[in-house]
Amino acid sequence: MLRRLPFRIEASFGIAFGLVVLVGSLEYRITRRLLASNRSVEHAEAVLTQVEGIRGALGDVGSSARLYVITGTDGELEAYHTASRDLSRDVDATGRLTADNPIQRDNVLRLRALVAARLAASDNLVAARRLRGTDAAGKLLLDGSGVTLSRSVLHLTDQVQGEEHRLFDVRERAVESEVRTATWTLVFGLLLAVGLVTMAGIESHRANVVRERAAVELRRAEELLRSMVGSVRDYAIFMLDPTGRVQTWNAGAEAIKGYATDEIVGQHFSRFYTPEDVAEGRPEKQLAQVAETGRVEDEGWRVRKDGSRFWANAVITAVRDESGKLMGFSKVTRDITALKRAEETIQRANAELEVRVAERTAELAQANRLLESELAERQRAQEEIRQLNATLERRVAERTSQLEAANRELEAFTYSVAHDLRAPLRHINGFSQILTEELGGELGAAAQEYLGRIRHATASMSRLIDDLLEVARLGRQAMSWQQVDLQELVREVVEELEPEVSGRPIEWRVGKLPPARCDRVLMKQAVANLISNAVKYTRPRNPALIEVDYQENADGRTVFYVRDNGVGFSMEHAHKLFGVFQRLHASEDFEGTGVGLAVVQRVFQRHGGRVWAQAQAGKGATFYFTLDLAGAAGEAAPN
Repeated sequence: MLRRLPFRIEASFGIAFGLVVLVGSLEYRITRRLLASNRSVEHAEAVLTQVEGIRGALGDVGSSARLYVITGTDGELEAYHTASRDLSRDVDATGRLTADNPIQRDNVLRLRALVAARLAASDNLVAARRLRGTDAAGKLLLDGSGVTLSRSVLHLTDQVQGEEHRLFDVRERAVESEVRTATWTLVFGLLLAVGLVTMAGIESHRANVVRERAAVELRRAEELLRSMVGSVRDYAIFMLDPTGRVQTWNAGAEAIKGYATDEIVGQHFSRFYTPEDVAEGRPEKQLAQVAETGRVEDEGWRVRKDGSRFWANAVITAVRDESGKLMGFSKVTRDITALKRAEETIQRANAELEVRVAERTAELAQANRLLESELAERQRAQEEIRQLNATLERRVAERTSQLEAANRELEAFTYSVAHDLRAPLRHINGFSQILTEELGGELGAAAQEYLGRIRHATASMSRLIDDLLEVARLGRQAMSWQQVDLQELVREVVEELEPEVSGRPIEWRVGKLPPARCDRVLMKQAVANLISNAVKYTRPRNPALIEVDYQENADGRTVFYVRDNGVGFSMEHAHKLFGVFQRLHASEDFEGTGVGLAVVQRVFQRHGGRVWAQAQAGKGATFYFTLDLAGAAGEAAPN
């Protein structure tokens, strides 16, 4: 028989073997728990992704339904049906993923009911627009039931997400507790480090994939915008660096100015100006003015590559980053030589007409004194005057037609650009949110700040697109004339603003306003914009005073007004009030996109009236408007 080893050695082997078994069993147990945790994480991520899909599809259902109500186009109707199918599909997928959780099953059952009710409300809205027209659909929109259902759905999706996060946290805490206990038991802590490094590598790979996808979508959006701008041939659109050197060049710029891209990029934009303007330092003065005011519009002679001159309308806008640092300038130039020549022709015709009228008047007077046999010469002169007037009217009509065509083209371009930018903006915002939610704890402060800036910029761009679509819609929507109780309309606007002004001391003074014949939807939008501005710019006042009333001018004309005791503005900047993207206050002091008052002006113009303002910095402002009911009643629907 073999001799037994010493007890101490056998005990050492036994302990070593036991340690090996213990380490192996602990490692196996930790591995299984980590795998289960990964599956839980993946399951939670899948549920959260589906819930985000529900929220996104819900927003698409509402926006596409509203756009169909506004435009009535088949494309928006198809987008609405697609969004509805996506919403139902995402709800079903969420139900399958959460079938093992009683709480989530109950949440999904309630979610199905709310989604069905929301889709039914949207279907009713679309059916009303298709069968009964814009007015019927507008009344349903004002009802607000669809918005209430959407908020309920969003609230319930928050509960679903919260439950998933809670389950995720419970499972994670259990796994972390067991791993922590096993780790303190193990002598070889390196195994845990290797596992953590492996997990970090997996998560890093996932983050890289998400970043690459976001970068691809961002490049696609940039390429789409660059392609659209590059294809415009009627406008020269290009960018300048802060010193005035050309950075980008589109097809319209090449067609109007004659320079190829490789010839002009990097060159100073002063070469487009006449020698006289360059000698006066006009290019540099304009850039300095834009850097100070944000925007300059100018008309004058410009020079092409071949030395020929053309009359141009140019708009230069300052481009700044989130911190307000000047990054450069954008410049849009249009060749309006034909319009300039038409104006000069009209002016010459007016001068010739005045001379001829004076000459004919003198000749008629002399003829009356000398010979009555010449009442025929007078008739020929009158016929010539009539023909000259007809010629003048025809030329004025031609110029008016050209201007209207240019405006329609600009509205169509605005609508197309705003509509096509929606999808890439949603993608950019979605991927930025995924990065924030999945890697928020691992990203550095700078990266988190950049993601926040991206989401803030996409939200601002989305609001700007909505405002651009609203401006374009005003030029395309037919007017619906009816007798409107303006006092009741103002009361509705004030009631709708109550949630926004809750807790603020505001004194409302609404006079007994007379009724008016107008388009009620457009009129309510314009009045709401004026009153909302009064609410916004009286925010520093305690109490705020807002007055809505009317007065009769000396000529018997009714003038309505909205007056407040807010921050006011200097009248030397009043010419900027109703321009698109023109703002008289800093965005960090008062929010806004600079489109609201442009919409107000367009509404009152379509009613044959006008709008103007009087104010004093620090002492409030008063906005006046009139309605030319006799002229507005005969307005034809736009083409």
